[in-house]
Amino acid sequence: MTGATTEHVEIMTPEPGTWTAELFGVDVAPAGEETTLSVYQADPENQRPVGQITARVVGDSLVLDGSTSADPDGKITSYDWYVTTPTGDDVKQGVSITVPLTSASERTFTLVVTDDRGATDFADLAWVSADVMPGSSVNPIKLTSKGVTPIALLSTPTFDATTVGPKTIRVGQGAAPVMETTAVKEDVDGDGRLDQVVHVVTTGLGLTLQSTQLCLSMTLSNGRAASSCDRIRAR
Repeated sequence: MTGATTEHVEIMTPEPGTWTAELFGVDVAPAGEETTLSVYQADPENQRPVGQITARVVGDSLVLDGSTSADPDGKITSYDWYVTTPTGDDVKQGVSITVPLTSASERTFTLVVTDDRGATDFADLAWVSADVMPGSSVNPIKLTSKGVTPIALLSTPTFDATTVGPKTIRVGQGAAPVMETTAVKEDVDGDGRLDQVVHVVTTGLGLTLQSTQLCLSMTLSNGRAASSCDRIRAR
């Protein structure tokens, strides 16, 4: 073979210290031939960011926040939100977005985060309607009560609340489980659809006198994570 030849060698997880490299060849001219040795350390493989959504109610709006998303070896440079409703889709940008609470039911939110090297990840969250203490518009909760707090998951034309497994539901800052054996199916809002009413021990909710809302997390029958909140008056 005539002309220049090349060899490429990779050393995975090299040990620290001083290394000595020796080059050997065949058919080398008696007087020797010029060689070039280049050594470099490859950049580590980019790790994907991790998208995460938190939701909270502020006034008459639902705030969806992606600030808890993280990139283990860099930074997140863009947050893209895809909002799906029964009537259409919408796209928004930003670390957080705000949507009217009155139109927040029957929505699915997908957050796509992109890091500074182009890798992406996404997180999904469905928003469903809940009614704390059905039949009460004020929703007073006595923090020292040794009883239970009823919460209704409300069905809609596109969501059957009775399909949510009670064992997947967690309530309040204390992530309290519901009492599975007391879950009942009834139409609490008079729309002709069966809703699901669950009960949770009040002292396990993690509420304070400053609490103004009670939020739930759950897993839907399709495996998607879902959340809901309702206003309360702690006393």
